[in-house]
Amino acid sequence: MKPIYIIIFIFITTNIVFAQPAETIKHSSQSKIKGFAKNSERLGDTYSAIEYYEQLQKNQPKNSAYSMALGKLYQNARNYPMAKEYYTRTYENDKDAFPEALYYKALMEKMCGDYDVAKEDFQFFLKTIKGGAAFDKNYKKFAKIEIDGCVLAKNKLNSALKVFINHVDTSINKAHVEMSPFPISDNKIIYASLKADKVKYIDLDSSQKMPVRQIYTAKKVGENWESTGIFDGPFNIPDVNTCNGSFSPDGNHFYFTRCKQNWKNKTVCEIYLSKKVEGVWSEPEKLNNEINNPKYTSTQPTVGSDSKLNEEVLYFVSDRDGGKGGLDIWYSSYNSSKNIFKTPHNAGSKINTIGDEATPFYDLDSRTMYFSSTGFPGMGGYDIFKNTGELSKWINSENVGYPLNSCTDDIYFVVGKNKEEGFFVSNRKGGVALLSETCCDDIYEYKWSEFIRIGVTGKIYAIKDSTIYKQLEHQIEVDKFINDDDPFEKIDPLNKQIVNLFLVADEK
Repeated sequence: MKPIYIIIFIFITTNIVFAQPAETIKHSSQSKIKGFAKNSERLGDTYSAIEYYEQLQKNQPKNSAYSMALGKLYQNARNYPMAKEYYTRTYENDKDAFPEALYYKALMEKMCGDYDVAKEDFQFFLKTIKGGAAFDKNYKKFAKIEIDGCVLAKNKLNSALKVFINHVDTSINKAHVEMSPFPISDNKIIYASLKADKVKYIDLDSSQKMPVRQIYTAKKVGENWESTGIFDGPFNIPDVNTCNGSFSPDGNHFYFTRCKQNWKNKTVCEIYLSKKVEGVWSEPEKLNNEINNPKYTSTQPTVGSDSKLNEEVLYFVSDRDGGKGGLDIWYSSYNSSKNIFKTPHNAGSKINTIGDEATPFYDLDSRTMYFSSTGFPGMGGYDIFKNTGELSKWINSENVGYPLNSCTDDIYFVVGKNKEEGFFVSNRKGGVALLSETCCDDIYEYKWSEFIRIGVTGKIYAIKDSTIYKQLEHQIEVDKFINDDDPFEKIDPLNKQIVNLFLVADEK
């Protein structure tokens, strides 16, 4: 059994309630309320389920199954203090039946920013958990990662990045979840949202339709961002969740997802592609079954290119078989001669972990992948990481640091067109929320306070680092590599390539 991390990126029904339980509870027996609670869980109706289980717990205060269920539901709602309270109650009342409750108690302490207390509880969990079952093995792995995360968090808090963070305008951020910001230009972005300012009650027995997310645009007015309405084009369709928009580097391909729930109430997303032809966007087409395997979700596309073949590469997130953990980042290279995407491959263990990876953004200029993960040591639940490389060849993933990361979930990091600023999504305190202060994701803008631009023109005569050489060797007109025996050996310059300039201090 794998420890539960709430997968918030594929689809969220936060603040959408399928019933008003209070009236039902008044006229129902304990057994009927239990049935309503189970059915609400099955439907993904978190808030109705919480009300039903609260009543069950009130009627049977010592029932640890109810308190454990409430812990998970409040964690799902990202109300970390309440989740902690019920996990604590469960562990204190019945630690033999629910030893994992201590793990989740510690996790909620970490999500509240109580790193010292969380670290102690994770350590105690490792000391006290018994047996050799798969349950124990997986929880132990995650507990060790979380302990490292608590240590990392304290270090990051003491070495804050020099970056300004701004909660964008409330014409964009509403009380529900905002997601997937993507820069079109220095003063225009797209993003996805469910436009509502209050809890929505849905009667499943009526013809009332579920609200859905759509893709919108926003523009920069002065120093502020303001929503400008629905994204014009053939992308949004009625009653279908549409989100996760991403453009190809040349701006002529637009990838996005459409998501729906299957018969098991699992949200399954599929990736679509629209092409700009003579200034007009084509009708979106669903990508082939190699990418959109109907058994799994395929979501959150981002686009790079193969540095050797200069073909488009689609990176995306999926829970398909063959991954390292739950959600993994995969890639598929485009074959322009056959006009098809090739069989997807896993991005590898430098990116993917035993946890979940999500919301990738590939910055082609620096060949850097930004993504969020629960499987590397981090400050919160999902932290933002970066890694340089392509396809399945990467160096080591690096935590981007505080305050881009927080004790909550930080996702959808993107770099702006001017590289000085960009966006990310977080449920940190201070956002627009209805039911708890960390319930919902909002879009934040970041701007580096000490950003330096260095414009360099000239020729590259040498590449001394063998790893850099290997990445660029196909772009060098004369195949030579500098060595220590002849440090002034000339290499022909790269032709129209973007490279990084590294300033290295003289050891002398």
